Amino acid sequence: MRNIICSLVMLCSVNTLCEESKAPLTLASADAVPIEKNVQAGTTDNEAIAKLFKTMESNMFPSSAFAEMTLTSYKDDKKLKELKMEFVSKQDSVLIEIKAPAVDRGKYILKSSDNLWMYFSEIKRSIRIASRDSFMGTDANNYDLLELDLVGDYELTSHNIEIVEGIKLIRAELTAKPDTEGYASIVSYLDPEKKIIVKNDCYALSGVLLKSIHYFDHKQVGDYFVPSKIMFVSQLEAGRHSVVSLNGVKPQRDLADSLFSLGYLESLN
Repeated sequence: MRNIICSLVMLCSVNTLCEESKAPLTLASADAVPIEKNVQAGTTDNEAIAKLFKTMESNMFPSSAFAEMTLTSYKDDKKLKELKMEFVSKQDSVLIEIKAPAVDRGKYILKSSDNLWMYFSEIKRSIRIASRDSFMGTDANNYDLLELDLVGDYELTSHNIEIVEGIKLIRAELTAKPDTEGYASIVSYLDPEKKIIVKNDCYALSGVLLKSIHYFDHKQVGDYFVPSKIMFVSQLEAGRHSVVSLNGVKPQRDLADSLFSLGYLESLN
């Protein structure tokens, strides 16, 4: 079958995949300290923190890019499932081709505008999928991988400074804007010195902690500081976690809008 990313692979050198971490990272109990008046030469009122937040999120990944992804799910130390994928994005549009395992090869996940689709190339059929559905049976859901937009979907409601494992972090509380498909609220931990998002705790409307998302092993990619590993830790089932490893991340230019359409997928042999 023709490779959907064939034109992009010519532009992208592929490196050895990062080895997956088998145990979730944990943040030690945080000790809150009084909010300081300056963080990285900026005041710590909500407007300044929101601006810092926007910078951090926009620097996490190129708006248009190609990458290879490996998504591995674990129960404690036992590997449950491993997916190998190719990922391409342009602004808010995303296309993922599943390359392995064989049982899932030829499936595509498409985000186009506000629509999410799974396309089955063997039978040339597509079905709509929901944001909150699990991504291929892993601890990440479709929203986590395709739609999570902290600045666009959430309002910063409060913040303080906390010491976490000896590191001074900003703890930012976010509340979902109307019509957000994701979580009711998120508590995000920001490292103002490195200008990276370290962790997101994701909550239901009831206040129950659903999952924690950790970002680590950041790599410089052009002007971006990309987390090469992202860990999704279930807070509802002990020992369950999934790890995304990103490899060969390459910013892209002049990607055709038609690439992110069911019509394009249906045209593949």
